[in-house]
Amino acid sequence: MALRLINEQTLRNFSETPMKLLRLTGVALALGTSVVLLSACGNAGAPASFAPAAQAQPLKHPLSVPRKSALLYVTDEGNYNVYVYTYPAGSAVGTLTSAYGSPTGECVDKHGNVYITEYNGDEVLAYHHGASSPFKILSDPGYPIGCAVDPSTGNLAVANEMDPSGGYGDVAIWAKAKGNPTMYTDSQLELPYWCAYDRSGNLFVDGEYIQSGFQSSFAELPKGSSTLANITLPFALGTPPGGVVWDGKYVTVNVGDLIYRLTITGSTASVVGSTTLSGGWNPPTYTIVGKKLIATSGGNIGFFHYPKSGGPIATISQNWPWSTAVSK
Repeated sequence: MALRLINEQTLRNFSETPMKLLRLTGVALALGTSVVLLSACGNAGAPASFAPAAQAQPLKHPLSVPRKSALLYVTDEGNYNVYVYTYPAGSAVGTLTSAYGSPTGECVDKHGNVYITEYNGDEVLAYHHGASSPFKILSDPGYPIGCAVDPSTGNLAVANEMDPSGGYGDVAIWAKAKGNPTMYTDSQLELPYWCAYDRSGNLFVDGEYIQSGFQSSFAELPKGSSTLANITLPFALGTPPGGVVWDGKYVTVNVGDLIYRLTITGSTASVVGSTTLSGGWNPPTYTIVGKKLIATSGGNIGFFHYPKSGGPIATISQNWPWSTAVSK
């Protein structure tokens, strides 16, 4: 019988809500896997705060900042809020509050629209840049985590960790982010987590293969293909795996505090470089904007130089930050 250990550090780093843990435990038990909860020490201390915690009033439109200002959206799965800051200044301008079903992942299209996945809400909310209410709500046939928008077509991809019945997950893709999604599954990507498109419209997804004891997996959905293809990595992803992000030139993934830059040839990935986030950072996912990287860990949001290694140049304190996205 396989044994998976989930400790307190894992809960903080990957923001597993009680409902999410219950579902994951249900899958584990159904497969004959034991789940044991242990305690552990927290992250190392972060540097001085960049801005106060975002406890602003509900976001109003238009914003009290120039309309051309970029905005940083940060989901907080601990209290079901999404906080909004100016970027790169980091000034809190508002809070998106509602009966969120655990806001988890985020992605942005070329028009600045922000898509937020609701893990326990089984839906994806779409907001215009700076708006206080969604202009679109997509019903998702699963429990969504990561999302990505294809820059070449406007298609929206969402990685669903599980389906509503508690079975294995899938990848849902809405053509031009509307209508009903097309579903994609892979026998070695049973619990999808994060995803990213490259500039050519190829989709990369990571997740877990749990038949043999929670092993990480990585796959590509080539543009125009109807089949996910498994990609061999020269290293093991974490369990659960970290984020998948397109940095403008390379597909990147993180394992703990390391961000790997990859080239993909056929079914094999090669490492062409890496960035270390020093100072005790272990983000579940991250955002790359030009030469800056934004990550979350523990109760902090960190701003880093990229691709240079090092500690954060600034931080924002927040309750339980999960994912980040920048809308321009």
